[in-house]
Amino acid sequence: PQAYWIQKGIGRPGRSKIRPATKWNGSTITHLLYQQEYCGDVLNFKTYSKSYKNKKRIHNDPENWVVFQ
Repeated sequence: PQAYWIQKGIGRPGRSKIRPATKWNGSTITHLLYQQEYCGDVLNFKTYSKSYKNKKRIHNDPENWVVFQ
């Protein structure tokens, strides 16, 4: 709707103009597709803590992750 209003010259107070479409770089798309989260998989146990009292998170090795597709 906002693109239509801007095209017709209808302004709305407090609203900024929409930015022009962004051109995506091929390497950015490749990087996104290599990440399992962006391909629809659910990754659990990527981090853990040694104790529930300790707030510091430790990264888990990828072979210890649980993946749901």
